[in-house]
Amino acid sequence: MLGFDLRQIKMLQNSKMYALTVVSVILIGFLALSLALSPLTKTIIINNSGKILARTQFDNCDQVDNWKATNPDNNLIELETENKIEGSACLKGTFAAKGKTWGGMFYKTGLWNLSNTPLMRIWIKLEKPISELKIEVIAGSDWYGFWYYIYDQLIIGKWTEVVIDLRTPDYYTTDKCLPDLTMIRQIALFTWEEITEPLTIYWDNITVSGGPYISPRVEIKPKNSMAIINEKVTFIADVLGGEPPYMFKWYVNYTLQKETSSTFTFEFKELGYYEILCEVMDNKGNISTSTANVSVISPPPSQPSIPVSLEVFKSEVRAVSVAYVWSSDYNHTKIAETLFNYGINTAYVDISKAYLLGGYVWPTEIKDLPYHRLFVEECHKRGIRVIASLVTMYRAPPQLRTLTPSGEIDWLDVSKNQSKAMLKAIIEALATRYGFDGINLDYIRWDSTYCPLGEEARLKFINDTGLTDVNWPDDVLEGGRYYYKFVEWRVSLITDVVKSAYNWAKAVNPNIVIVATPIRILPGASWYWIKHNGQDVAEWIANGYVEYVSPMLYEPSPGDCVMWLESSKALWTGGSEGAVPIIPWIDYMRTNVTVFVQRIQAIKEAGVDGWILNPYCGPGAEKLKDTFGWVDIRPYLCALHEAGLMEPIWAIQNFTVAIDAERKQAIISWTTTTPTIGVIEYANHSIYETKILYYYEVPYKDIDYIGGTTIADEELKTEHTFIIPINDQTQFRIQSVDEKGVKVTSKVFSASSIP
Repeated sequence: MLGFDLRQIKMLQNSKMYALTVVSVILIGFLALSLALSPLTKTIIINNSGKILARTQFDNCDQVDNWKATNPDNNLIELETENKIEGSACLKGTFAAKGKTWGGMFYKTGLWNLSNTPLMRIWIKLEKPISELKIEVIAGSDWYGFWYYIYDQLIIGKWTEVVIDLRTPDYYTTDKCLPDLTMIRQIALFTWEEITEPLTIYWDNITVSGGPYISPRVEIKPKNSMAIINEKVTFIADVLGGEPPYMFKWYVNYTLQKETSSTFTFEFKELGYYEILCEVMDNKGNISTSTANVSVISPPPSQPSIPVSLEVFKSEVRAVSVAYVWSSDYNHTKIAETLFNYGINTAYVDISKAYLLGGYVWPTEIKDLPYHRLFVEECHKRGIRVIASLVTMYRAPPQLRTLTPSGEIDWLDVSKNQSKAMLKAIIEALATRYGFDGINLDYIRWDSTYCPLGEEARLKFINDTGLTDVNWPDDVLEGGRYYYKFVEWRVSLITDVVKSAYNWAKAVNPNIVIVATPIRILPGASWYWIKHNGQDVAEWIANGYVEYVSPMLYEPSPGDCVMWLESSKALWTGGSEGAVPIIPWIDYMRTNVTVFVQRIQAIKEAGVDGWILNPYCGPGAEKLKDTFGWVDIRPYLCALHEAGLMEPIWAIQNFTVAIDAERKQAIISWTTTTPTIGVIEYANHSIYETKILYYYEVPYKDIDYIGGTTIADEELKTEHTFIIPINDQTQFRIQSVDEKGVKVTSKVFSASSIP
């Protein structure tokens, strides 16, 4: 459509101006013909100086359906037909329209090429200050985010035409600093600040146009990478701005290379650290440079096959968490292959409820996860066990969220019957559909100290406690007369979810392993998480609801890791080789390689049964480097091999128990895949004792080791057989110890449960 911006055309007052206008219209006719090939509508502006500006209509803001709001339960977007700049309407967005919020965004998604029209103009009006307001642009195949600060251009209470140059963002949310303007995926008005009362923003008539010359800016990708010796890496230089043609120079450790194009491939023939530099000069002679870094390491030693084991009873569980790769953009075969080649025997995969529900919607049919299934198949080909790590309570469908004194939070309220029904459907699907070897209950806790406070929670609290005179919620908040009853009750809700998850999964798949990721215990304050998040982990273990636990040891210091580990073992498992294995999470990216190796060595010496590294980044998932700034895991795993901390894995197999007809004697035997000293421990009482501790009036559990009679082999062997006396109270467990002192210990078995 051809049109004039009447706000910018002065009245025609004489024949000279009339003639000029006729000439302008003729020129516009030629422009319109050339611009008709664009899918976007063109608007021609004749400004006061007589210059002709071609603007592309990006959005006239007359349709609300083109825009969406994050957190739509609290943020509202609607059409405004009175307070507008042009056309039939403008858009009106209100943050915290329905309740307190931490801001959010009003956004439009699509796919646009704005490389030739990088100047964006948008009319905006604010009724009240929103000092953190900015425009966010998502660009590129990897959905990189870029921010443009606009608040200083606005005048409160007045319409203002804001202008941003998409080529020069003020901030970028990843290591990538140049937006790919050929692939704009999302435009948003965005703020992130606590908003307690409604704040409204109006916007209208978004246009884009060509921009002035800016000096070239170059960026190399990949920015940070790792290579195996004799491996080739290809680098690509992206240029934004400047005037073509461009001239490229490439340097490796300051040595000029022969390549002169925007793509450069180099074979790394020596170990070490390399700096790659690209210099680009445009047609005006302006220069820009960018650097990339490459670490070149030796390949890991050839890995033997992973032995099958009795449940989780390998000499060490070596796990890596694989997240955010569930699409065709990632090579799941390559990821599994890399895990095996570097000595990993277990993989954790993230399971968001949004994956399974198609968003946070309930009730609904459980959706299929084809890429999770593919990854499980690839791992199983290599003997790698796969654990589905469920984000249990964080994020929830709107009607299942948790009420706190300050409002509703995006957290599952498990006092609601529908929450339990949803979790049951999810657990059963994970246990049967994908071949997972186990399910990890992550985020299995309350997020706030004072919740849940909804109506269903009130009714359930009264029903469960038998109290009939509750002034809700005052009586159950800190200082209220039933506060400690409330703390105890909300602990019981979490324990019930763990128990139910175990029963749901075992009912449909008896061989699946159920594990949990609790928060580690604070030294000297074992009650802390009882009060604040409702986790009584020793209760879960004592009742057999989980088969191992994995506290998060994300502290970078080896000493801190051991401190948290020891306090957790003391409360939960009765020490090392305890009631259940302890296999902690380690965030390897928080430290350099040297400190990482020290951390692993320290926790191994403290008696852990393995470790889980979080998160995977490497072959098959290279995009995660730029998307999240993650670091390639391979140098860390290579360092463990070089430090002698990745000994060959061995396992307990062929475990059998034969009880005589009179049930007075049992023959217990097993084999190991390497020679070990076999040990059996038995007692006619509990090998572990569960004691009750108190946080004021609130009871919680503590597991202590009591022990029993032990019998051991006299020499290293692979076949182990012991005969022990039994009765209906007998408990026993088996253990094998290799020549280096590495121990594998089974769980405790009860003779009465064995037919």
